[in-house]
Amino acid sequence: MTKSAALKIKDAGKEAEKDKRLKEDEAERQRVLSKVKIGLKGDYGHYLGDVSKALQADREIVLTAVSNIGYALEYAAEKLKADKQVVMTAVTHQGLALAYASEDLKADKQVVLAAVSSDGGYALKYAAENLKADRQVVLAALCCEEDLCERDRKAQEGSITGKQRVEWSRKERKAKLFNKASETLKADKQFVLQVVAQNGNALQYASADLRRDEDLKKVACRTHAHQPRTAWYSS
Repeated sequence: MTKSAALKIKDAGKEAEKDKRLKEDEAERQRVLSKVKIGLKGDYGHYLGDVSKALQADREIVLTAVSNIGYALEYAAEKLKADKQVVMTAVTHQGLALAYASEDLKADKQVVLAAVSSDGGYALKYAAENLKADRQVVLAALCCEEDLCERDRKAQEGSITGKQRVEWSRKERKAKLFNKASETLKADKQFVLQVVAQNGNALQYASADLRRDEDLKKVACRTHAHQPRTAWYSS
């Protein structure tokens, strides 16, 4: 056998091995894609964390995964955490997936509005500081309805006391969310008035001066959930 013939055989073997690896990689890609398409119940996106780095950087796979489970964004490659379409898809399904977005997208008002408009508005805590001072963003978060857990649904369908407890719990969670707003907004009387007109419980997180404001206290009393008044109303 000549030297050139031997080299051709060797090159052919390398090509065959390369083709084999490509076919195996594509078969694995299709297997993962089929898994993320159906979405694994209770998985919370962890499945994507178990695949190769190459597949975590595959835009089609990640976009499909986050369209089913927004939290899968946690395991996406960094470049895809900075991909606006991928992140928008994720936060539309689960607002709290904003935690895994790039810093630039946490400062993108469109993305943050989408995030705080789902999951009860709690994604506000992951927004950039400048957006925590944005009236539209904060109000969107505070006005967003949240899904009740099974326990709360049953309580709400039961006694009057159960309904009151659920309402109190809901308003308290929303009030605490107001605490994530900027200090500037919490000291803005007109803005705080808008907030307490919907949820009197939120007044406890306003600035010290506004917590003592008589006009605000009167409004807050009307929208406060049915519970005994606490010290911040009378101070």
